[in-house]
Amino acid sequence: MVTIRIGEVRVRSLGDAQFRSVLEAAGGMGGAPAFPLLCALTDTDSETDPAGLMDEIVRLSAGNADAGVAVLLGQLRDDLLEAVSVASEG
Repeated sequence: MVTIRIGEVRVRSLGDAQFRSVLEAAGGMGGAPAFPLLCALTDTDSETDPAGLMDEIVRLSAGNADAGVAVLLGQLRDDLLEAVSVASEG
């Protein structure tokens, strides 16, 4: 399972098998060099850059025609927005 971390806020997101599908899609569009923040989500101690991750999610979704991956990216986006919301509440 991947975790989005903003400050002390941690939001669990996609499961391992689901995230592998996302990483495979990212691999077809440049992999880790093109999507470093997305790939960093496997490190639960790494803090997430919300704006940067949102950019990567948008770029990956725009370049990927797989409906299943689109659903997973939507879930990841929703979880990122939840983490931002909770973190901003302080």
